Amino acid sequence: MVFPLEKAALIAGVKPFMVDYNVLKVDEKDRVISRNKEELSAAMTNAQIHLHTEDPGRYRYEFTHLSDAVYDDPKNLGNPIRVEHQVLPLPTAKFVDTQEPHVYCADTSFDDPKLNGIPIFITASSPVTVKLQLRHESQRDIEFVELTNITDKVYYFIPTRESLTHGLHVLTIISVRDANGCSTHPTQNNRASYAVADEASIIPLESQQHHCVGDRISYSLQGTSPWQIEYEFNGQRKLAKMANPTFSRIAEKKGNLSIVSVADRASTCKTLIPPGKMEKFIHDVPSVVIVGSNKVENIREGILPPPCPFCPRSGSPFPYFYVVKVLTIVVGEQAEIKFELFGVPPFSLTVRVLPVSNKKHKKQKSMQMHPINNIQDHTHSFFTSQDGDYEVVSLQDRYCRYPRDDGGSSGKAIEY
Repeated sequence: MVFPLEKAALIAGVKPFMVDYNVLKVDEKDRVISRNKEELSAAMTNAQIHLHTEDPGRYRYEFTHLSDAVYDDPKNLGNPIRVEHQVLPLPTAKFVDTQEPHVYCADTSFDDPKLNGIPIFITASSPVTVKLQLRHESQRDIEFVELTNITDKVYYFIPTRESLTHGLHVLTIISVRDANGCSTHPTQNNRASYAVADEASIIPLESQQHHCVGDRISYSLQGTSPWQIEYEFNGQRKLAKMANPTFSRIAEKKGNLSIVSVADRASTCKTLIPPGKMEKFIHDVPSVVIVGSNKVENIREGILPPPCPFCPRSGSPFPYFYVVKVLTIVVGEQAEIKFELFGVPPFSLTVRVLPVSNKKHKKQKSMQMHPINNIQDHTHSFFTSQDGDYEVVSLQDRYCRYPRDDGGSSGKAIEY
């Protein structure tokens, strides 16, 4: 700073000039905190002094004595000439936590920044502007983030959704500027980091969305064992822990199965599955009842085994099949055989006919198979003039069939 009175004070005399002055640091109540005596040697009529700016505060400069090469009068200045200036404190910004990285998930919510934001402690005249450098360690990408109009002493930095990518991210405070225009480049506690953890994932192994009672429903798990799978069956939520990378269950009754979330050991993150994205619809195995007329006699209930060892009988109150016998029919007459079908149309079924042997003829008539397809209603009938035992040996509706192509499944049933 150029001494404002030096030109008037040093306008006459024989060079060099000597100026003695005191530097006082005073508080808000004008009390002296410190005092230092200094001198200035000037070879020209203009001179500069170095202001004290190392520490913030109010400084007073008292010029007490002036002399030149030939004249030295201790009282030539009379009353001391005073100059004051105020040194403003530099703004500071530092991270509070710098040791361990903050851990986030790709879908972390920052509704309350104080809970999971990265705190920055700020000392400055507000509003403050902080400039950060954000570096993605694995991708080597660098971007700059400017935080403006900060008025709080502790600011909670929230990573943008775009920056919540897998891996380690390093934050560095580049600069901080306050309302007075003062700025600085912090070097202490100016770095912090956050890591976005890998998330576990789950993928259905079967492409179809519709399954039958007795089916095995399996999912592939990706991540680090063990896994924790949250699923919902008919509105009831359950939790399963798996050490192997396959999660499978046997569908033991009709209902809807949805995967809600999955997590693994390596991550505190829980992968939430959007509603309806991973939903399975489980249908009952179709069933049939054969109803005869006065020429038809019920001879056997064909109770089929459950579709799997853990599965109970179908919810239908009817047995799966009836076997009926068509009694001796007079030539020219017919018997009507009716089917009541339970399931989701269209139905297809196969009827096996075992003709009744005729004692007058030594030859036994051969067994016959009659397929009936594309039945759109829950009832179906046909007329026959052939004696014999009629039995439904296979049945299929829109989603399921019996007998199963794979012979049934075994494993752990869905808990409910």
